Amino acid sequence: MLASNGLTQGATACYSDKFRVFDGQVHIIFVSNKAKSVRNIEKNPKVCFGINVEWRQGEIRCVLIRGRAELINDVDVLRQAHLKILPKYLSSIKEAENFLQKLVASGEIGKRTLVIIRPEITSSWKI
Repeated sequence: MLASNGLTQGATACYSDKFRVFDGQVHIIFVSNKAKSVRNIEKNPKVCFGINVEWRQGEIRCVLIRGRAELINDVDVLRQAHLKILPKYLSSIKEAENFLQKLVASGEIGKRTLVIIRPEITSSWKI
C-alpha cells in the first residue's frame, strides 16, 4: 500500500502490491503511468508506504515507510526493475523474462512507471 495526499502527514496515497526493497529503497512498479497515485506523486513526492510483514492468528505486524518518491519512466530502467521485482510474484526468473519480453514487444512497458522511495522515517508495530 502506498499512501498519498493528506492521508499520512501530507504524504501522497496509492496502492501497489508489486514491490521489492533494494539498497535500502523501495521499488514499486505501476501498471499505468496515468494512475492517480502516479499523478499525485508528480504533485507531491512525499509518500507513505505500508507493508503487512507477517500475519498469524490474532496478530498483524506492519512496517510504515515515509519518504520521498522518484518516478522513473526510462524503458531500460523499467526492464531492470521488472527483472528484479517480478520473480517475487511469478514462479521463476524464466517466467519473469518471458513476461517482460511480451511487455517490450507490445510496447506496454512504455506505459508503466517505476516509483523509488527513499525512506526518511520507518516505523513498525504489532496489532
